Amino acid sequence: MAIKSFDHLNLYFEMSQSDNAIDHGVVALMQAEDILAAITFSEVSGIWRVQKSASKKDSGYGPTIYKILMSFACERGISGISPVSCRANKEGQTNARAQKIWMGFAKDPKVNRKALPNELPNPDLNFKYFITEEGVSSRNGKNRTLRPLQCS
Repeated sequence: MAIKSFDHLNLYFEMSQSDNAIDHGVVALMQAEDILAAITFSEVSGIWRVQKSASKKDSGYGPTIYKILMSFACERGISGISPVSCRANKEGQTNARAQKIWMGFAKDPKVNRKALPNELPNPDLNFKYFITEEGVSSRNGKNRTLRPLQCS
């Protein structure tokens, strides 16, 4: 799953931390003051759990914001991101659009995954995902290249 170029956009990243774990974090892609895509997360057991995500309709930045979060997680020694929030019930709380993104990552050779002890109906939600090699980079590879570390 290819990511959309974000060279011309502002990248916002913030997280609050207590007791060596992230209480809440956010990543957003913005053009001036217009938010094109955003994702919020928290840390549970060494995995960043996606809480909510949104992208501007037809912007194409939905999958890109997830891959940026995967890259940031690896850079900070986090073992991956999970599509199911820590508040999810057995049915999962991942909407159909987000599930489609995760299903794309399951087939993406630049994204790796490892099983989690979940038993959710959609098998692609039972994994943590992380970037492999050069999974996230901007189109021209200049200042905006995100270089993930080896995650496991």
